[in-house]
Amino acid sequence: MNLLSSLVKIGVKYGGLRLAEKMARNYPRILMYHRFDEHGKGKGVSADQFEHQISELSANFECITISEIAARIKSGQRIARGKPVACVTVDDGYADFYEIAFPILKRYQVPASFYVTTGFVDGDCWFWYDRLEWIVSHSVDNKVTSDGRIYSSAEWNGDKAKVWGLLVSDYLKKDGSDIENLLQDLSSQVGVQVPQTAPEHYKAVTWDQLREMREAGIEIGGHTVNHYSLGRLDAQDVMDELKTCRNRLADELGEAPKAFCYPNGQPADIPADYAKVLREAGFESSVVAYYDKQGMADPYALRRHGIGESWYEFQKTIRGVDRLGAVLLGRNNVFDWGET
Repeated sequence: MNLLSSLVKIGVKYGGLRLAEKMARNYPRILMYHRFDEHGKGKGVSADQFEHQISELSANFECITISEIAARIKSGQRIARGKPVACVTVDDGYADFYEIAFPILKRYQVPASFYVTTGFVDGDCWFWYDRLEWIVSHSVDNKVTSDGRIYSSAEWNGDKAKVWGLLVSDYLKKDGSDIENLLQDLSSQVGVQVPQTAPEHYKAVTWDQLREMREAGIEIGGHTVNHYSLGRLDAQDVMDELKTCRNRLADELGEAPKAFCYPNGQPADIPADYAKVLREAGFESSVVAYYDKQGMADPYALRRHGIGESWYEFQKTIRGVDRLGAVLLGRNNVFDWGET
């Protein structure tokens, strides 16, 4: 633990949370989730921890959707109107949101913004990084080469999570067609056939479930059709991903979404002239997957804070410690895929 982290822990212990919350009062806490797990044994946030978090938010924050935050920013009025503001956002469209998170949100009457990848819900695709995980976890091979990186038999058959992480970091620098070619080549090398539709652990929500959640106050936003990095696609492909996604959601849900979320969500994943492009596609706001001192300055790049199992890290985020660190110390969680 470095000195700064130690000082933060000491500050939190001796009343720093209250001070941070007061200083960051008008800054909305936009919380970012992806997966949920019933017992906390997988990659997602456990049901018990998520309920603990939602109970805390319900008691101490005004919980609103992203579109409401965007509307308040546009109006020029203060975002916080009494209690500080929090927004639960969830990316991708996995079924575990409906099965685990949605009942908890409904019980506490907390809304959320759920960003959906339409090709995933339609069953036309499942996420490339999940397919990559399937290939890696189901293969045993003597030697593998992918995108110039060579894995010995010992490496490939050793720490599968590490191998997957290295491959993901390589593939994230590619456009959609290159990723699909790399996956096909890798699948052939190791002799693993990828299922056409997502297996149970990776499955998507259904359109009926989305309609049910929307009726219960969950905002459904766009997250492209295929979940490729928009920063790696040409201008026409970006527009196709945006408009096709928005139109599909409108067709199924009866209303076009206002909110959008960039796949992967780091600076390299955001297209050129992003605000103009998103406005042209019909979206009124968008979120990224990092935070820095810019905060809520740009409605088409609203900053978010990733949330996991740690109660301490959750408290730091919702009380404003991360926000103060970004403003006063220039701290952020921006990630450059090129550094991996």
